[in-house]
Amino acid sequence: MARVFISHAHTDESMARKLAALLGDALGLSPRDFFLSSQQGHGVAPAANIRDSIVRELKSVPALVVLLTPNSAASPWVWLEAGNRLGSGDKAPPIFMVPSARFMPLVAPVADLRCLRLDNDGELHELVQAVGQNLGTPVLDYLTYKPALDDLARSAVQTYSVSTEKRARVVSWLKRNAAALVLVAASLGTLVYSFRPPGDAGGSAADDLRFNDEISRSVARFLKLKGRVTSTAGGVHGATVMVARAEVQVPAKCLEPDCTQDGTTTEGEFTIDLTRIQASNGDRVVLSVFKEGFAFISKALAVDVRAMDQGTAPQSVMLSMAPPR
Repeated sequence: MARVFISHAHTDESMARKLAALLGDALGLSPRDFFLSSQQGHGVAPAANIRDSIVRELKSVPALVVLLTPNSAASPWVWLEAGNRLGSGDKAPPIFMVPSARFMPLVAPVADLRCLRLDNDGELHELVQAVGQNLGTPVLDYLTYKPALDDLARSAVQTYSVSTEKRARVVSWLKRNAAALVLVAASLGTLVYSFRPPGDAGGSAADDLRFNDEISRSVARFLKLKGRVTSTAGGVHGATVMVARAEVQVPAKCLEPDCTQDGTTTEGEFTIDLTRIQASNGDRVVLSVFKEGFAFISKALAVDVRAMDQGTAPQSVMLSMAPPR
């Protein structure tokens, strides 16, 4: 039978395990002494009625620790577990934990109860003492559980930091807008060069700005037009590939935000960042290639939106030599 019930959201399982590790080291408890519903072997048995199993454990377990995060605060199961315990007058009340001070508003429904912070060493000591008192178990020497305490505090700071939340918001945004992130040129086909002599024609405003910048950096990883310029001899090195709203023939006149460009590598490869010209699905753009010794050529393209997870082959621009005059 478990002795410590750790109530948490499934998405916070890693933090709940670290919390169990701290209490285990500090109070000499084994993994079997903990009830974690999200952890295999330490929660609800297979095929068991979840609610009945939880209520049964709550009636018998001496200590309940509630890990409140934005994830668990939205979970009806976590509040069911806390409420059931609060209604048991013969049991010690639940001990609420939040990642840091800025998450204190999450405990508003039980504001009359003490809430401790995961990122505060002193309050983690209080947690150990409180659980030990509930169990009637003495706390071991501080050095015995200091590594687990430090690991928990450090993980709380990293996992629930403002920057981590912003990254999560960016990832969520990217997932919601996946269909609009990978742009490829439709119907590009094969561009054929004719060889001619050179010269022949052919939360706050600041936070919003930072968040927008972060989204832009993330989205730019996907808004790419990639390809390769080749000839019968192989990749063409040093060609200037330009994408613009209207045709631009001279690389010096290809200026953002109306035009963006890239030079081909030794293998003839190029990558064009379409966010530089703020391209979006359905836009008509012009792909132009300039290379000394070859005729200038351009082609209109329609920007076609594909799903992020749909693989698309790089665009191929084939240069063929013109027959001698």
